[in-house]
Amino acid sequence: MFQNRPNVFPPPPDIIANGIKLISRIAAGTARRVGAVSDQNGFIRWRYGPHRTRDSWTLGNPLRKPDFVFFERDERDALKIRRVSLFPSVFNLLEGGNLIGKVKMSSVLRNGYSIELDGLKSWTFHMPLYTIYSSGESRTGTEVWVAIGPRENQWNILLAPGLPERPFAAILAFIHNERYFYS
Repeated sequence: MFQNRPNVFPPPPDIIANGIKLISRIAAGTARRVGAVSDQNGFIRWRYGPHRTRDSWTLGNPLRKPDFVFFERDERDALKIRRVSLFPSVFNLLEGGNLIGKVKMSSVLRNGYSIELDGLKSWTFHMPLYTIYSSGESRTGTEVWVAIGPRENQWNILLAPGLPERPFAAILAFIHNERYFYS
């Protein structure tokens, strides 16, 4: 039973030194579900939150959950994450109306996700219960690490060099938002 359980290994020193370090922070004291992703120096790179209007009712989105929008600094919509299925929860990652990836919840406890990006490999992102460390793994090894803290509204993200920053930042901010507001 414990052999199949994913472990979170610390990142190697070369990835700590050369990796992409980001911080996803949900605005404190707000129920609007908005936040920002900044670099390690505090410079805000992207903002995120729900779309201003609710989506229309569909079979895949019967509760009319609004799109999760990842904004550039100039307030243009960079990426949207849209629900396409309720059971199992599946979300499409859209850029300029084009499908570039999918995020699928793979655990009823809301602590496991599978991530697919077009043209790239797929990852599994697992958040073990009762710990503040999480990781994302592909078949080639661990490439994404998350440490929660100092509060639950902040995730410290480390991406291996070479991973596409913006899609991963958007997906991890989305998972952070889902965990913070719905778990």
